[in-house]
Amino acid sequence: MDRGQILALVNENPMCALATTEGDQARVRTVMTLRANEEGILFNTGKAKDLYKQIAANPKVELCFFDPRSRTQVRITGRVELQEDPKTMELVLEKLPFLKPVVEAHGAGVLAPYLLRHGRAMVWTMESNMAPKTYVEL
Repeated sequence: MDRGQILALVNENPMCALATTEGDQARVRTVMTLRANEEGILFNTGKAKDLYKQIAANPKVELCFFDPRSRTQVRITGRVELQEDPKTMELVLEKLPFLKPVVEAHGAGVLAPYLLRHGRAMVWTMESNMAPKTYVEL
C-alpha cells in the first residue's frame, strides 16, 4: 500500500486502537480519528483523562487500524502534537457534536486534539504475514 491508500483506509475505518505508555506499563484503548490527510492523523481526548496525561509524559504513540473487508491491519507509529487552534477546535465539535455541551459548560480548554505528523506505517495482511516488514512514511 502507498501513502494515499493508507490514508484512505484510515478514513474509511476511523476507529483504532491507540497505544501509549504509563511508566513501564503499556496502555491501549479505542479512539476515533477525526481526519487523516497530508497534514497527519487527528484524534481528540479530554485534558482530564489518563490518555492526556500519558501523552504529556511521552508523546510517542502507536495507532492500529483494521479494515475487516480486506482483512488488512495498518500500524502507525509517531509523535503526536497538541493542536489547540480555533480551526481544529471547530472540527472537533463538528465531528463530535456530543462534546458541545461540555465545551459550553467548561470551555474549549477541556479538549485535547492531537495530530500525528510524519507517522511511519506498517501494513499487515495474511498474504504478507511471513514477509519482512516494510514501512511507508506518512
